[in-house]
Amino acid sequence: MNKKELEGLGYNVVIYPVTTLRSAMGEINRGLDAILRDGDQNAILDRMQHRKDLYELLRYKDYSQFDQNLLNFEVNDTPRE
Repeated sequence: MNKKELEGLGYNVVIYPVTTLRSAMGEINRGLDAILRDGDQNAILDRMQHRKDLYELLRYKDYSQFDQNLLNFEVNDTPRE
């Protein structure tokens, strides 16, 4: 069904989980074929998500700060002998 038909049935939200998965997997296959063929990813760089956009989506900066806070964790109220 297309958007107009779904709207006619009263739907205002539709998700396409398998469509997005299949789209991603198709591009993964094409990318891996290019790497196998060429020996690098240079031919597919224009089809790849930019690292900056990936980090923004993943909130990488926030995670890095959280991780750093765990690394520097100290317990200040532990009695010392």
